[in-house]
Order: sequence, then structure tokens, then C-alpha cells
Amino acid sequence: MKNEKDSKFINRVNKEISKNKFKLLLSILTHKKCSLRTLWALAHKKQRHFLGDQEPDTPCGFSPWFLTRYLILLFLVLSFSLFYEFLTNITLFFSAGLLKLFFNSVFINNATIIINSGVMIEIIPACIAGSAYILLLILNLTISMKIKQRILSILLSFLLLFALNVLRISFLSVLYYNNFLFFEFTHKLFWYLLSTIFVVGIWFFTAKIFAIKEIPVYSDIILIMKVIKNK
Repeated sequence: MKNEKDSKFINRVNKEISKNKFKLLLSILTHKKCSLRTLWALAHKKQRHFLGDQEPDTPCGFSPWFLTRYLILLFLVLSFSLFYEFLTNITLFFSAGLLKLFFNSVFINNATIIINSGVMIEIIPACIAGSAYILLLILNLTISMKIKQRILSILLSFLLLFALNVLRISFLSVLYYNNFLFFEFTHKLFWYLLSTIFVVGIWFFTAKIFAIKEIPVYSDIILIMKVIKNK
């Protein structure tokens, strides 16, 4: 009876492997029906999981990458302040570089952009849009996808957000320099409305480019509910 169960389990694994859904060793080791005979048979098949593949369904319902994604997300969110200085510096550098196309003299002093030796634009932490980067990280790491696909989608979304933020800072700086009558209104419009639209738009654009069909958080919740229900 045990041999029959092992045989069925091996056949199931081989069938999934033929569909390019390789089983992770950790999932096999933690599966309650996995015996030494099963491991021996699988070892002789010399099958292994490739990191670029989609996170597979495992015999126990979850891929080890499921929890890993959330641990990575937690680590990145808690340590994001370490990257904030770097993000601030490159935002200042590119914003000043873009402003040089419109003004004769633009230079940086600490976190301030000085235009034509008279107008000072102070770039405070909120201008860097750190929360928007974190939100994009959350959207990317709370769904299942290929590792290569995930890395590229994060890079693209970060690059788009960075470019839009540099354009926003430069545009508002030009308005401020020219004493635009509705500067405060425009600034608040960008902060409270357009910044949200930027993040949502970037996510949907990235999802379309990389054919992401899962819904952040929701898809994982559905998976958890299915696993609990099956148990």
C-alpha cells in the first residue's frame, strides 16, 4: 500500500515536471507522504528547480518562495531608510541636470537646488516619494511570478517612478521660479492626487508589459484559503 502511494506521488511529480513546474526540495522534504524511497527515486531522476520558473504549487500547498517573498518585503521596508540617501542624491542630481536645460546657473547645495544664484528649491524627504517606491515593492512582492519577471518588473516600475518624480520636481521648480500664481494649488494637486495616479498607472502598465494576471495580496489570500479548505 505504501509502495502504491509512493508510486502515485512520484508519477504526480514527474507529470508536473513535464509541464515545467518543478518541485522544490524543501516542499518535498516537508510533505507528510514523502518517504525515503520517494526521495531516492527523485534523486535518480536528477530533477531540480530552476529559479526562473513560476513559483509552483507544492504537495503541501505552498512554495517555499511564498513565505520568502514576504520576509524579503519586510526586510526591504524596514531597511529602506538605508537607501534613502542614495535615492535623494540621484533625484537631486537628475532634477538639477534637467533644470540646466532651462536656466543658466543651477547647482546643488546639500538638499537644495539653487537656480541662477537666487531661487532655492529645498528637496525634503517627502519629495523623494519613498512611500511610492515602497508601495510598488509591496505590489510586486505580494504576488507569485517568475523571479526574472519580478526583477525586471521592479526595475521598470522604479525607473518609471524615478523619471516621473524628476519631471515633477523640475516642472514645479520652473513654476516656483516664475512665481506662478497657482503654484501652491498645483503642488498640492501633484502631492495628493497625481502621485497616487502615477503609482497606480505604473503598476497597471508594468502588469500589462509583463503579463501579470495575479492580484496583489488577494491572490495569496485565495491560495491560503484553498490550502486551509483542502486540509
